[in-house]
Amino acid sequence: MVSGCGLLGPHIAKGLLSANAKVSLIDINEVSLEKVFIKLSKKYNDRIKIYSCDITSEQSLSKVIKNIEDDFPIYGLINTAAIDPKTDPDNTSSVAGDFLEYPLENWKLSMDVNITGNFLLTREVSRYLSKRGEGSIVNVASTYGVVGPDQKLYEEGCPDTPFKKPGDYSTSKAAMFGFTKYLAAYFSNTKIRVNCLVPGGVFNNHSDAFVKAYSSRTLLGRMAGPEEFSGAAIYLFSNASSYVTGTSMVVDGGWTAV
Repeated sequence: MVSGCGLLGPHIAKGLLSANAKVSLIDINEVSLEKVFIKLSKKYNDRIKIYSCDITSEQSLSKVIKNIEDDFPIYGLINTAAIDPKTDPDNTSSVAGDFLEYPLENWKLSMDVNITGNFLLTREVSRYLSKRGEGSIVNVASTYGVVGPDQKLYEEGCPDTPFKKPGDYSTSKAAMFGFTKYLAAYFSNTKIRVNCLVPGGVFNNHSDAFVKAYSSRTLLGRMAGPEEFSGAAIYLFSNASSYVTGTSMVVDGGWTAV
């Protein structure tokens, strides 16, 4: 099961499907879900199903996860759902993302989805994994949960768009490391493993200036393609990592190495 139809979720889902898994994809955005389904079902029609749900709604989650379990028995979860504030060309504010002026409602929304939503979803799925006695959970964090955002990157890469990477993203992604270790310890002496995938910057129609600025800070000299995390996700999700739990796998082109 994969949560999130953002940049990485569909690619990770495709990777799992290519590895012969059955995949349930969940997201609040029905339009995005349908687009992903149409694309992937052309090749994997009988092994992918989609479900629309707000992961911050405890009541809705319970019903949807029950439906998923009935359709495709759940053996694991990859938590990719998150709000990631990015540069907005239409943003006219001179303090976009600035900590001193950052709106409380933005902060709360990120915490609700990135932390509470993933908690609720993981708790619900874990009830089925516990009954089954085995499973794998992969939480998706970020290098910005390991190191703080380099705000100069946005000055160089987005000179015409006032923007600072806000603190809610880094804070919520850092929380995923603690959540991962807690769950791994909670499920100790079971066959349920919990690990964390830590992606670096992913190209998503960024400007040439941003790509150049970001790439100059990585050892591989480039941004990642959204498909380049599937291998790591499959490894952590599958029995190939049967003796791996409570750890984090950083896939960032060397961003955090120096």
